[in-house]
Amino acid sequence: MSIVYKSERLGDEIAWVAISLEKWFAAQGRTPEEARTSLRRTIAAHIAIERLNTVQNTLATTKPAPAEYWEMFDKSSERICRAEE
Repeated sequence: MSIVYKSERLGDEIAWVAISLEKWFAAQGRTPEEARTSLRRTIAAHIAIERLNTVQNTLATTKPAPAEYWEMFDKSSERICRAEE
């Protein structure tokens, strides 16, 4: 899974957003690590929903992230995470 991290200012605080590129999911946290954990939980929830047959093909129909996020990943100087998981 390839993940790009983006920081955003929310008032006086900075929030981090972790964006999965192959399947367009995103989650937020106070740190990159917390955002990544939230992203993993979000994806795990989608898998659990599919296993319960409540919603069919959630992951199969989820498209990749838009090109702008792939470009951010390609231009990044630091690779925090690019691993098969």
